[in-house]
Amino acid sequence: MILVYDYMANGTLRDHLYKMKKPPLSWTRRLKICIGAARGLHYLHTGSKHSIIHRDVKRRFDQIIDPYLQGKMDPTSLRTFTDIARKCLGEKGSERPTMGEVLWNLEQAWLQQQESDCFQNDGNYG
Repeated sequence: MILVYDYMANGTLRDHLYKMKKPPLSWTRRLKICIGAARGLHYLHTGSKHSIIHRDVKRRFDQIIDPYLQGKMDPTSLRTFTDIARKCLGEKGSERPTMGEVLWNLEQAWLQQQESDCFQNDGNYG
């Protein structure tokens, strides 16, 4: 299995808040990053056709920051991809999905990711 991410040259929020090599973020910039994260969470809770399970968002600073220093949530479908891969590794044949089920699940995860990207990009301030 290969996972592909957008390249985020600005790293993570943790990098900007805790690493001394990064210049400090202004409060305005921090607020814009928070708004980006809020948009991502809003989509997870209300904008998706499918249930999305996440946890410990409040404790995580692994939010990625795009080239415009806007906050984005990590791709939510990655958990879906890993769940699909894990099911394929079931010990019993009856536990493993058919290739048709794998294809359908991957297509749904991809569509969900596309919807999430569009939803988050609506609010970029450049």
